[in-house]
Amino acid sequence: MEEKIHAAEGKLKAAQSKLEDPWISADAAKLMECHQAVDLATTEVEGLFRRWEELEEKKKQTAG
Repeated sequence: MEEKIHAAEGKLKAAQSKLEDPWISADAAKLMECHQAVDLATTEVEGLFRRWEELEEKKKQTAG
């Protein structure tokens, strides 16, 4: 799970870097595309963290 989270965080960081590129801000369509990529990557990271928390909780319930 940690590997998936790290990969998703890498995608998020790459998408955010693109968004900060000054050339992107000059192209409205490209800017929207980059915003969507950041939103999708953020959603993926958040979902993976939620799932990890669920799995950790289940592990605690099973162990204790």
